[in-house]
Amino acid sequence: MAQKKKKRILQKMKTLRGRLMLISLAFALLTSLTAAVCASGLSQHYLRSEQRRAAQANLDLLSTDLENDLSMISSLVGWIQTDTTVNSCLRQLNYPMSRNSSTVSRLRYQSWDRLSSEVSNTIHSYTVQRVLISCLDSSSFIQYTPLPSIYRNSLQDASTIVNESYFPDWSNKKDIVWCGLRDDPFAVSGEASSKVFILMVPIDSLTSSSLVGWAYIAITPDFLSNRLKAADSSSELSAYVTFNDTNETFRYQNSAYSASSLPENAYSATLSNGWVISILPSDSNLMRSQMSYIWLILLIFLAVFVTGILLLPQLNHMITDPVHQLTHRLERISLGDFSRDEQIEWDDEFGDIGRGINTLADRVQKLMDKKLQDEKAKQELQYQILQSQINPHFMYNTLNTIKWMATIQGADGIADVSTSLSRLLKNVAHGESIIPLGQELALVDDYFTIMQYRYGGNIRLRKEIQDESLLTCPVPRFLLQPIVENAIFHGIEPKGKGTITIVIARSGDDLSASVTDDGIGMREEDIQNVLSGQTDDPHEFSRHIGIANVNQRVKLNYGQQYGLTITSKPGEFTCMHFRLPIKP
Repeated sequence: MAQKKKKRILQKMKTLRGRLMLISLAFALLTSLTAAVCASGLSQHYLRSEQRRAAQANLDLLSTDLENDLSMISSLVGWIQTDTTVNSCLRQLNYPMSRNSSTVSRLRYQSWDRLSSEVSNTIHSYTVQRVLISCLDSSSFIQYTPLPSIYRNSLQDASTIVNESYFPDWSNKKDIVWCGLRDDPFAVSGEASSKVFILMVPIDSLTSSSLVGWAYIAITPDFLSNRLKAADSSSELSAYVTFNDTNETFRYQNSAYSASSLPENAYSATLSNGWVISILPSDSNLMRSQMSYIWLILLIFLAVFVTGILLLPQLNHMITDPVHQLTHRLERISLGDFSRDEQIEWDDEFGDIGRGINTLADRVQKLMDKKLQDEKAKQELQYQILQSQINPHFMYNTLNTIKWMATIQGADGIADVSTSLSRLLKNVAHGESIIPLGQELALVDDYFTIMQYRYGGNIRLRKEIQDESLLTCPVPRFLLQPIVENAIFHGIEPKGKGTITIVIARSGDDLSASVTDDGIGMREEDIQNVLSGQTDDPHEFSRHIGIANVNQRVKLNYGQQYGLTITSKPGEFTCMHFRLPIKP
């Protein structure tokens, strides 16, 4: 029972009414879906644009704040490199004999005092964790830290820095080096290691260009963390920092840094010290904003769909029957039935269409009949004309040869020539226009036998059959003979002697045939005239007719993509080549 019901439903769907209902429903559904998709796309584009602008604004604000902090650190670095007291102290500390003098002690105290004052006045108190200024051999240094009780402070502090992997080779490079986020080398033993941003600074002598010392500056992670908290405090953004020295990326989350990879769609800005700050907007806020748009889109979808359903019965009543009959009539025309159908000629707009279809069918039928007759007559006439053009020309040359033979050498050879001529005339009179390639080559042999008696040993014929299976391939009759004849009379005869080479080969799905002679050759102008069959010289008429005949017959039989091509070099050779499709 269920199968019968399903079958009835399928049969209804195949009718014009069923198809119209399905099309109407599909149109209503497609229209509503298109409206919904367009509205959804526009809303998402708008929301994402707003999200990008907000993320870029946050990134610009964060970059500006960090650049201000870096500017303060740069001021401290500049002071360390240019302060005369610090510079004088370092120059003295580089001489071990003078380190214990009262002058050096006074300079060290003054340097420490000026350093602590500069740090307090220039940078926020939470930013600098330690500043260590050392002489070249790291045996003497000046150190300042806001919280000295937390860190050890021994004579080994400077050498501790020297032994770290990030300590620069000052002999090769005298640039300021930001070392990124590192373990604090001064952390108290036994406690969990803490992270700091390390800055290594070379210090040149103010009286010469030589290096007199270096400085180690440890910046607390709060330098960057306090700025990133603003972005991380909201769940809508994720903050990342990439350090240029190690090319490592860390994500700042829950007041801590964790190694991470940088998302592709994050927005980034490069700071003056080479660090890259990135912000990734969250999709959660975007999804919440889209919910309101989704409800609106659903309402639009339902409104368009319901409207389409309400219009379906009226549309079905007005269009179903006329469209069904017109469609049926068009299907009959597509199957070749061009007879007139008066049942579709109503007294309304559909009737006008029906009358137009009937009139069109009548005209198409008449045109097809006339076109078929014209084409058939035209092709038969063209082929007969082309076929007949070669016979008087060929018979004239053959009879002329027999006359020369009879005049020159009496009866010897006339039997062979007559035999070859009879076979040729028999093939000319034969009704078949398509013959195997092997039979066409036999015609060429008969013709060349006649020509050898005329020219003696001055002409030779070579045949290269690269694929013997091609000998059964059907080709138009007298395809090669006119080309060989042209090679003898217009290529070799003016030169006195020569060789004609016929090459038969397979080229993909085509038969490739070429006739090459080593005669006097042809000019480009002569080649074009020969292929077109046009000439004003009556002596060249037979030559043009023979070659043009072959070219046109190939095009008529196989299409314009096939035909004869000629390549030649005056005084050396002429090659006539053509391709034919291989047919069984």
